[in-house]
Amino acid sequence: MDFFSTNSWLAMFSGFNIQPTYYHPAVDDFDEQLVEKELKAIAASIANTVKDLPDHLSFIKRNIALEQ
Repeated sequence: MDFFSTNSWLAMFSGFNIQPTYYHPAVDDFDEQLVEKELKAIAASIANTVKDLPDHLSFIKRNIALEQ
């Protein structure tokens, strides 16, 4: 049983600066323009999602601040 998803492992390894020494050869078959288009769509989706979120201090004040 694995307690971490693939994405969690990748994030953890990246955080420890553990990088792969090679990449899978199938990557060479990817359409670079399609990959770029998809990555831009993901970035736009993330930007659209977070644009209306409060900044960190506002979030803390609203949700976690101790009662006076």
